[in-house]
Amino acid sequence: MAAGASNPVQSEEVAQLSLYFLSCVTLSILMGYLSLKIEQTPKQSTSFQLNLLERIRQGPRSIIDSFSFRLLYLLLVTLISRSA
Repeated sequence: MAAGASNPVQSEEVAQLSLYFLSCVTLSILMGYLSLKIEQTPKQSTSFQLNLLERIRQGPRSIIDSFSFRLLYLLLVTLISRSA
């Protein structure tokens, strides 16, 4: 269950809550832009090369970690869903 999914919201409040959400998103983008300009940090590249085999060669532990995290998540979700 998502956080806040059980909170009853009247249909009249949906527009106001959406406005709050959009204003928070706009404010966070504005603050990020201002901090970029004030600190004058260089822009980072958003392009990357996804090479799974190279990632496994550099860190073979990542495969074990991904399986252990997946198993832990599965167990937690199962326990939570059975307790509810």
